Amino acid sequence: MMDRGDLVAVYEQGEEAVVELVERLCAQLGDQQQQLRTQQQMEGAAMFCRIRGYISTVRKQGGEVLGALEGVFVGEPFIPSLRG
Repeated sequence: MMDRGDLVAVYEQGEEAVVELVERLCAQLGDQQQQLRTQQQMEGAAMFCRIRGYISTVRKQGGEVLGALEGVFVGEPFIPSLRG
């Protein structure tokens, strides 16, 4: 990060230097926001896969999907049997 002396030096170089600095900082901020969005998308995809897998398991074992999902929110989740 830049300290006060760096900012004063850029300001003394003129308007073009200040504009260039602002553009560079905005680009860095944009990169950071893109990384955050990508991380959030990955977390969302992982959650989606877990939920889809849960629903698939409920269906394969003959359970009621909507009832199983409701059970998750009231503290009574569907527990799959461990039959071979």
